[in-house]
Formats: sequence, C-alpha cells, structure tokens
Amino acid sequence: LSSPLKLTDSQQNPFYFYLLPYLSIYELKEQVKTLPVFKKCNLGETNFRNFINVLLKSLEVKKPAIFLGHFAVEYGFFTGEEASLKGFLGEETLPLEIFKNFDFLLLGHLHRLQKVKNRFYYAGSILPYSFEEAVYRKGGWFLEIKNNKLLKEEKIKYKSAKIKDVVEITTYRIESKYSDKRHPDSVKFAKTLEEDLGRRDFTIN
Repeated sequence: LSSPLKLTDSQQNPFYFYLLPYLSIYELKEQVKTLPVFKKCNLGETNFRNFINVLLKSLEVKKPAIFLGHFAVEYGFFTGEEASLKGFLGEETLPLEIFKNFDFLLLGHLHRLQKVKNRFYYAGSILPYSFEEAVYRKGGWFLEIKNNKLLKEEKIKYKSAKIKDVVEITTYRIESKYSDKRHPDSVKFAKTLEEDLGRRDFTIN
C-alpha cells in the first residue's frame, strides 16, 4: 500500500493504484506491525476502522490516486446474506471520509454492482452466491479518466450465467481453528474428500 502501482495511459499520463489485499484484521496487523507509524499503537486493541484510518493517514498520496480494496463502506447496498454479517464477527462498515485523499475508490466485498457515491464503485461478484442474488444481473464498470477527470462512466451488464455454464473446481483442504470466528488461522492441502468434508458445516436451522 505504501508503494503504489504506477501505470500510464497512451499519452504517458501516470495513474497511481493503492492496493489493500483482502486480509483479516489479524493478518493485516501482522503484516504492518513493523512500520514506524504503528510502533506507538497498541495493535491488539485497534479495531479495523481505526487501523485503516491510521494506515491511510501515513501515506504520501500521489495523484491521480486510485484505491483498490475489499471491504464494506457506508452507503453501500448489502444483499441479505451480507446484511446478516454487518456489524457481526468484527465486520465493520468504513466511513467514506477516511478515503478523501483518493480520487477514485474501486471496491470488492459487496456483491451487487453499484455506485456508492461520486467516484466510489463496487464491481460486485461475477456469479450469484445466494438465492437472492440469482435474480440480479451481474456486471462491471467502464471508466474513462483523463487529467484526473471522469470523462465516461458506463455500467456493463453481463449475460446471465446458466447452471450448465458454471463449473466449480476446488482442492481438498484441511482448516485449523478460527481465532476471528470467520477465517481459518491456517489451511493445508488434503488427499481425500472425507478430510475436506470435515471442515464444512452442513447445519440447517
């Protein structure tokens, strides 16, 4: 995040992309605990919102600045499955104010294609992940930017996926305990289906 990815357009105009990977708060703290800005912080007691706020304030943002991340922000539209996690198990909704130094905010996490506010976008998921999402048209955004000005904004809808077109492939895995109640502390490959099934919860309420 502290070293942005620099890309240029056909006229060699630069764009600076600031990337924050999808990690749990515990994994993020582990990655940044040696940074000077966090040496005076008690990371063990820092929540996700304060953590991101401190991290962003420490950056020297180059313009035009485009932030890419995977989390929920205020004013975003939650589907039913996501709403059930809102405020639960450490899930936090971040205020847009803390991203004021960035020109564009391009996000993942919320599954619906949406424009949250001016220059703040969610691409949404490619495939539906719940019955509620099955009726939504998935898509993406086309943005044309020049001299830090948004010249064109177009919502592109994908063709609806049919069941016969979807093939899911996975490896057999074994997961350790969930310290944060949501993400496994570690994952390793398994050799049998029975081992993989041991990590899955088939409970029906």
